[in-house]
Amino acid sequence: MKDIKTGYEYINLANARHRDVPSMRDFKRALRGYVRDVDDSDNTRRIIKSDYDGCIELVILGTDTGETEAEADAYFRETEFIPMTYSAYDCTGRLFTGWYKIFKRRGLWMAYHAIERDV
Repeated sequence: MKDIKTGYEYINLANARHRDVPSMRDFKRALRGYVRDVDDSDNTRRIIKSDYDGCIELVILGTDTGETEAEADAYFRETEFIPMTYSAYDCTGRLFTGWYKIFKRRGLWMAYHAIERDV
């Protein structure tokens, strides 16, 4: 992670000096390719939006989740759903599922999953 950060600092420094050299373009492509390879180690989920309070992720549920939306919903509730745990104390910092939407795309069941934090 430190090497990636250093690489992007190097790119920002070159951009601040308005340098556009072919070797810099190759460096950017190589760095993006490396980051893309690291991120694609788990192809079943992608973060769509993120902030301090939580995130919205796209979860690929797969092919063995069932034939109908109700079966896919049951599978999601069993494997991905994070229930809200109530506490006597405020701002526990625990994660929970705010909402989710099940849909089918390219023959696979997927879900938008909003994970929120109790703050």
